[in-house]
Amino acid sequence: EFSRLLPPNAKVLDAGCGAGVPITRFLAQFHHVVGVDFSIAQLRLAAKLVPSAMFACQDLTQLALAPATFDGICSFYAIIHIPRSKHQAVIAAFHSLLRNHGLVLLCLGAEDNEADYAPYLGTSMFWSHYDYATYLEMLPAIGFQLVSSQIVPDPIDKTGGHLFVLARKDGA
Repeated sequence: EFSRLLPPNAKVLDAGCGAGVPITRFLAQFHHVVGVDFSIAQLRLAAKLVPSAMFACQDLTQLALAPATFDGICSFYAIIHIPRSKHQAVIAAFHSLLRNHGLVLLCLGAEDNEADYAPYLGTSMFWSHYDYATYLEMLPAIGFQLVSSQIVPDPIDKTGGHLFVLARKDGA
């Protein structure tokens, strides 16, 4: 739905793109995609796996990109690994990077979790997020109009869930 609602050949930011699959690869079929991630190793893989996209090594909490550059921003399973005290600032930065009426598709936490390290694919992973109601209040306060939201069960541990939100930047 996110891709379909964007104009053809839209400029899209994949924030926390990792190795570029499957999200960057899918979006690059229809749009001009810029992927950012803080892992140079992941970006090297992404450049090989999705040669039609552009990539930059950046921290989502300190994005150095021009305002009003993108028609769409998606961020899957990345924000939840940043301390939640920084989530509002990250989402507000996304808002400033979008052109008027731009779309954002975010994967956020659905349950309250201030900070936790948990096993993940043989290593320890940091998790931090608010509950879904907090995000559903935060997004309009930043300037987004909610288009849709859905809580999806975690595909790995089956005990938690993620809030997927599609929202549009209010126009000027």
